[in-house]
Amino acid sequence: ISFNAAISSCAKNGEWECALRLFSVMSQIQVESDRITCCAAMAACEKDGEWENMIHLFSILAQFKADLNLIACSTAISVCAEGCQWEWALQLCSMMQESSVESNVITFTSAICACATGDKWERTLQLLHTMAQSRVKFNEMTCGGTIGACQKTSQWERALQLLGMMTQSKVAAKTITFNTAISACGESGNCEGALRLLTAMEEAQVRSDMITFGAMISACEEAAD
Repeated sequence: ISFNAAISSCAKNGEWECALRLFSVMSQIQVESDRITCCAAMAACEKDGEWENMIHLFSILAQFKADLNLIACSTAISVCAEGCQWEWALQLCSMMQESSVESNVITFTSAICACATGDKWERTLQLLHTMAQSRVKFNEMTCGGTIGACQKTSQWERALQLLGMMTQSKVAAKTITFNTAISACGESGNCEGALRLLTAMEEAQVRSDMITFGAMISACEEAAD
């Protein structure tokens, strides 16, 4: 209990190195760690994006299969996303499935964002498909991450399809999501698609900004070339 309290205190103060030292001391003096210990140490690592230490702690936590919970899993995947570790994020998703821990929109969104940072647009679409199969409703951030992955890899058709899916599902797209899709069209020289998106923004009463018009200009320039 004393170790858990000390590690939790370190987590609250963002002192992840101190938390891990205490965790190491527990092992050295043969004091068994539990779910509370691991989660407290993971919380400390989360604040500083220490994904490598997070993975190590998660692997220890996974040994307590009955104690593996959604919060711990979501935390670990979120840190992997921040660290651009899409392969680890997907592996953690698999571990959740093996341990019968159901994913939620936060877990899926974090995994999608991790894949987006790695330009793995196909993986993001696979995760969206898995969400649908699991009957987990996606949100604007989920779709925005997927559209971002499509934009980075010039998959403008996919980006347009995703925006259409958002409209059908009554998920409101924000300015940044439209901008990303317009940029995807622009990078492929699809001026017509970019103009359609600008019209859709106006119809949805979503405010355009300098980035919107910059992306539009780029789309027209690419089409002209």
